[in-house]
Amino acid sequence: MRLGARFIAITLPGFLFLRVAAQSSTASAALSQSTLPVGSCTADIPCSNGACCNSESGYCGYGAPFCTTVADGGPCTSNCDAKAQCGPNAPAGEEDCPLKVCCSQFGFCGTTEDFCGTGCQSNCNPAVTASCGADQQSALNRRIGYYEGWAAARSCDAWTPSTMNVDSLTHLNFAFAYISSSFEVIEMTPGDSSLWTETTALKSRNPALKVFLSIGGWTFNDAPTSGIFSALAASESNTQTFIKSVLSVMNAYGFDGIDIDWEYPVAEDRGGSVGDLANYPTFLKAIKTAFGPFDYGLSFTAPSSYWYLQNYDLPALLADGVADWVNVMTYDLHGVWDSPADYIGSIVLAHTNLTEIELTFQLYANVGIDPSKITMGIGFYGRSFELVSASCSDPGCPFAGAAPAGPCSANPGTLMYTEIEDILASVGNSTNQLVFDEAAAVKYLVYNTIDWVSFDDQQTLGMKLQYANGICL
Repeated sequence: MRLGARFIAITLPGFLFLRVAAQSSTASAALSQSTLPVGSCTADIPCSNGACCNSESGYCGYGAPFCTTVADGGPCTSNCDAKAQCGPNAPAGEEDCPLKVCCSQFGFCGTTEDFCGTGCQSNCNPAVTASCGADQQSALNRRIGYYEGWAAARSCDAWTPSTMNVDSLTHLNFAFAYISSSFEVIEMTPGDSSLWTETTALKSRNPALKVFLSIGGWTFNDAPTSGIFSALAASESNTQTFIKSVLSVMNAYGFDGIDIDWEYPVAEDRGGSVGDLANYPTFLKAIKTAFGPFDYGLSFTAPSSYWYLQNYDLPALLADGVADWVNVMTYDLHGVWDSPADYIGSIVLAHTNLTEIELTFQLYANVGIDPSKITMGIGFYGRSFELVSASCSDPGCPFAGAAPAGPCSANPGTLMYTEIEDILASVGNSTNQLVFDEAAAVKYLVYNTIDWVSFDDQQTLGMKLQYANGICL
């Protein structure tokens, strides 16, 4: 479960431009062949952000001053039919930004002062997030754990469901099940069904526990299965086939609900289609209706980045009779996938940074989502990097690539919490090695001289819990 593209606002004299990862390959190629600043262009080099090129001024933008073609007496030499993201130069019906974020004076959507300050055209005052008392404990009302099926196959520190302590949980999600090309629920890995049985058997230890089957996940939304969710949600017939299969699996294995982990609707880079925005709520409503007689639960998983979240109709997805709640992936905010190609840059940043998490929940507040229907996700593992230089290890320093895999996780760029504990035990707690970023409510550790990992522990998890309680989650 990983986040993807983000946006960064860059200001030039008199103009504001937005660079996003989902640019065209043509624009990327043109940009790579030039040394032009972002938001600049020439008669021969188009705007890397897809905007109209005013070749006389050398700036990119929208509206008549930028988009009137040379043939019509104007200065535009490329992308002359481009439309703004919002405002009067946006396509009809798209004048407002998704999730009610600010529309800047230059027709771009965003959440910072560059978008919401001087010249902002709409949604310039973000909604106020809910506020609860310091003793509020609502975030503990729903305590969801995830069991990953592949954990049983690790070469060391392997876990089977029966080895888990579930006394403190209200819910346990098994990750993951897949969907076949004929739209039926199938195992992610052959043999997983025995783990399904072992997982639901945990209810004998905790009778109040609800066990959900999580369907999808990041890898399922890679090729060749990346288009299955779109085809499923777009067809009533396919949806009914899926529902019939889901009900059969739940009855056979004793699940209490399902979580739909579609990463991500509409997004072209993830196999999405434009119709997903409207189809997704309809799809979930059909599932919930079928679940009614059995009192099964239904949740869905959603990203924290605006770039992907803008394609979720959150009010429709969380309306009465649709999903019961949303699991928000407020983790994996950063990793080795960050690179110059998505304009974040190859720099180390914490993957569970609370300051970024706060921006996520502002988006939910903007569209009026009941906080009690939101579950804040916590990644109980670290994202690791190999630094370019041991002399630069603060957040924002460059990385060369993924840090070596841990002995048990066996995945470069990721460390299990137990592996982090082992590293801490071997290097000690020197402040030269371990850093507590209080503002971000996260810790990071420099180890092996040049490797860097960010993670949460009891202290930072407590800070995030306090935050979640404070906004009534």
